[in-house]
Amino acid sequence: MAFDRLIRDRRGQAIWVGFVLLLGLAVVAFSGYRAFQVPQQNAAAEIEHSDTVSGQLQELRNSVYNARTGSAGVQSTRVQLGAQLPRRIFALNPPQPSGELRTVEPEEPVTFDNAALDEDRYTRPAGDIETEILDADHETRFIEYQPTYREFDEAPTARYEHSLLYNAFPAGLIELTDQGLVDGNR
Repeated sequence: MAFDRLIRDRRGQAIWVGFVLLLGLAVVAFSGYRAFQVPQQNAAAEIEHSDTVSGQLQELRNSVYNARTGSAGVQSTRVQLGAQLPRRIFALNPPQPSGELRTVEPEEPVTFDNAALDEDRYTRPAGDIETEILDADHETRFIEYQPTYREFDEAPTARYEHSLLYNAFPAGLIELTDQGLVDGNR
């Protein structure tokens, strides 16, 4: 009997309607957070990673550049290839962004133009050295970091070539270091 009266009683419907409305509001709020805030936070993490990698590549450039003197000894440089997205309790992240550090061949071989040897510094005839060094093509490779971000669409490709480190954007280049290969006429 009491059960029949409980089923027929309609006084508690306002509570359930309020609960459903609040649940719907919570779902809409979470969907907005997932659609707008998570991508913005991930883009900020990717931009921060791009800045970090630029600094690490400058350290790599300095290690390679100083290796020619031999005075720096053996050095290692760490380059973080992928960004670490913030951890989330409820919202899911896409797969972690990654990157690739590789060596690439130049589009054209390295050549020397308008160069001459200082004959006082060599024991062999300058003509032999000019034929071997100045008139020959030289094989070389560049170091390149290509990121794969999901939110940072205009991410640069960082490239190290002939003592110069720069970021290559679709619109142009930004030098991160000076080149030290050519100094005036030397």
